[in-house]
Amino acid sequence: HHSQAVIISEYALTNSKNEQILKLAKQIKADQAGEIMQMKKWLSDDGLGEDPGHSMSAMAGMLSSDQLATLKNSKADAFDKLFLNNMIEHHKGALQMVSMIENSKVADLRDFAATISAAQQAEIDQMRKILGN
Repeated sequence: HHSQAVIISEYALTNSKNEQILKLAKQIKADQAGEIMQMKKWLSDDGLGEDPGHSMSAMAGMLSSDQLATLKNSKADAFDKLFLNNMIEHHKGALQMVSMIENSKVADLRDFAATISAAQQAEIDQMRKILGN
């Protein structure tokens, strides 16, 4: 899920000229890349592989291959609107998934969930504000 957010953010860095979107995309890419590294470390520390054992496309908020292609090929204002709307839905999916660990008995997982929830809700609010402009 995080990997797709990084890809979507990379599209923004290529296709958008909007300074607010560019700043947000850089932030999302950096934050989620760091979180990916943390999750990979936990899997490695537990002797587990990275294969989730299920289809990633079924995860909440994931864009379809057609949606990704449309986004990748969009430009200017059309791209910006698609990026914001798609990333909002993507973040909403992440909030659904992270709710599964927010009451974990493992403090690191609870902290991880809280960090993701706060950051992604703030980004949703920011993206809605940009859309409103």
